[in-house]
This record gives sequence, C-alpha cells and structure tokens, in this order.
Amino acid sequence: MKKKLSSILLCILLCIIMVACEAPPDYVDPTAAATEETEPEPEPEETPVPEETAAPDEEPEQEEQEEEEEAVVTDYSPSDLLSDDLYSFQLQFNNDVFQLPIQFADFEKMGWVFQDDASMTLEPYQYLISGGWRKDDGTQVFTSIINFAPDVMPITECVVTGIIIHQRNLENGDAFFMPQGIQLAVSTEDELRAAYGEPTEVIESESYNYLDYILNSDQNVEFMIEVKTGIVSDIDIENMIETDDTAQEYVAGDINEVPAVVGQYVAPSELGDDFDAATIELEGDLYTFPAPVAEFEKNGWEITDAPDSFVAQDTGFITIEKDNQSLSAFVRNYGDKETIPSNCFVYSLSGGDSFDITIPCDITFGMSDTELKSVLDQSGAEYEVREDSSYNLYNIEGTYVIITRDGKVDDIEINNMPKAAELFTS
Repeated sequence: MKKKLSSILLCILLCIIMVACEAPPDYVDPTAAATEETEPEPEPEETPVPEETAAPDEEPEQEEQEEEEEAVVTDYSPSDLLSDDLYSFQLQFNNDVFQLPIQFADFEKMGWVFQDDASMTLEPYQYLISGGWRKDDGTQVFTSIINFAPDVMPITECVVTGIIIHQRNLENGDAFFMPQGIQLAVSTEDELRAAYGEPTEVIESESYNYLDYILNSDQNVEFMIEVKTGIVSDIDIENMIETDDTAQEYVAGDINEVPAVVGQYVAPSELGDDFDAATIELEGDLYTFPAPVAEFEKNGWEITDAPDSFVAQDTGFITIEKDNQSLSAFVRNYGDKETIPSNCFVYSLSGGDSFDITIPCDITFGMSDTELKSVLDQSGAEYEVREDSSYNLYNIEGTYVIITRDGKVDDIEINNMPKAAELFTS
C-alpha cells in the first residue's frame, strides 16, 4: 500500500513541474534555428554594374550588314572609257576615269582635297607614302607621291603614283571600278579571278585573303578579300613608271650656277684638338668636313672621274688627283637644284701614308698604337678599338677611323655628313 501511494505522489509532482515549466505562447526556442528549416535571410542587393556599350566598330552583326549594304548602293556603272586591261592602271571613281601615275594637280582637279601639308617639298625621287585625300562627301583615299624631277620640288608639283582605297572609307552612293567592271565592296573573289586570271601571289589569313597581281617591281595591283563575305574590301594600285603625261614641268636651272650653300663654307684657321669639329689637314691645307669640292680645286686638286652632275640632295662618288696621287671621295649636293660636282661637298675620304694627312691632336701616319691611345685618352675623346690579328681599328667620335698595322697608324678616314638643315648650324 505504501508503495502504491508513493507512486501516485510521484506522478502528481511530475505534473506540477511540467505545468510550471511550460513556455509562454510567444516564446522562441533559441535552438530552433539549428533544427528547423527556415528561409535564409536575404543578402543585401549588389548595385548592378552597367553593361559595356559596344565600340563603334563592334556594332551587332545585323547592323554591320545593314551598313555594308548601304555602302554599296550606287547609281554609277563602269564607263566605256575604262580599259579591260588590269595593267593599264586605270580606275574609275564615280564618273571620273583616270590612270596612274597622275599629276598631283590633275588629281586635285577631280575634287580631291589633300589632307596633309601641301607646303612640303620632296627631294629628287623622294617618295611620300599614305598622303590622305578626301572628297566633300567624306570618301577618303590614300596615295603615294613621288618627285621625278632632279630638283627639290613642292609636293603640289609632284606625281601621284599609287592609291589605296578601303571599303570602310567609301561613302554611301560612291563607287570605285577597276578594269572589266570589278567594283570595290561589290565584286567577289571568284569574279576577280575570272576577270584577271590567277594572281601572282596569294596570302591567306583568318580574316582576309590578299591577291597580288604583279607586273614588275614598280607596278602591281593588290586586292584584299574579306573571308567572311568573299567581297573585295580594299584595292592597292601602284605604278611608279613615269609617262609623257606625267613628266613634271619645272624650270631647269644652270647646273654650273654655284648654290648659295657653297658660299657659306668657311675654311678653319687651325686644326685644333676637337674631334667634333671634323677638321683635317691634307697636303698642308685645312678643311672642315663636309667641304666644297671647289675648295679642294682651289688648293690644286683636279676632278679626274665624276658624273656630269648630281641631282638635288644626292650623294655620289668622285676621284680627285694632285701631284699624280689620287683620292676617292664621297660627295653630296647640298643644294636644291641639280649641279656639277664642283658645287658638291666632300663628306668622306680616306688615304694611306702616301698622303700628308693630320687630324686633331696632331694624329698622323707613323704614330704608334701606344702613343695613339695615350693621346686619345688625354683628349677625353670617346673612341672604340676593334682589335684583329693583322690590324687595330679605332673609331673616334663616329667621325674618324684610324687603322694601325704593325703597331703604327697606316690609314686615316674622315666621315661627316650632317643633314642639310644642320650643315652650318654649329
């Protein structure tokens, strides 16, 4: 009985404890988060990064195609005047048929406006690449221009020998045609090969194929084909052979006339110790290089071998002689007109110990290697020595070259050819 009563009392006590410990209705068990599945708290939203806009040349493909289609709409057609021969170097822009080479002024008359410095000059046979031209509507081409004259000429009096045409520089409505009706931005590679046959050279790449039709080293036509479309996208034409129609008109001067630059020369009064001065004593006479050939003639030298004349700014080779001893000299015409050798400047010569030659610091033939090095070190001049089994070569300030053999100075050379604009600036 006591045992049963104890059990009843224990049950009552447990009930009282459970009621006392019951949680209030709004109580939240802190361990619930670890056991119950609840929605995660949303993370802070990131500020959206604006998408990069496409560059002008990265428009969507559809827009590119629309632009390309617009670029080839034209009311022009190949003229009956346009040759069928690719190597006629004829081409047609809209209704204008012309042939390369063409005078600068004649190209300008067709409405092309030169985009570079029209006041520049070109030396004889100097070649300007990528001279830009533009039409009023915006179509643009690039040309090569050359001076065929023997004098320095204004670029406006020179000759256009080449032209490069890019499809992307062709404004809507304009058209470029080649012989047999091949049209920029319209004709295909198959049509090109059917018209002109197999090209001389073909270069293939992932984006473009290059078909080059070469007549010779001075005359060729190159087509660039876009692989994606198979269409002619660029044309590069070059004809550097002068014709009667492109012979430059210029007033030929008297080639014997002494250029003003010759009169600016002043002979040195002493040899000195400055290697930068480019002075030399030859057979007892002083010269600063470059020195006019006429100055050598005044001191008893004669020209025994030389061309009849040198074009403006040209260089060449002559032989001068005195007392039955000859020297080879390199000369340059520093004038802007064609002239005779006497009006040119000697910028380089060399001579062996048969001549009386002395350079700054009294360096002359017969001086020993040891003495030469001592003099050069004391002068502070910059020099390099290249030693060989049979000789030593001294390069002094880039102006003088001395060769020693058997331990003694055996050959002396001077070389100094500044630019025309720097000839008498120091």
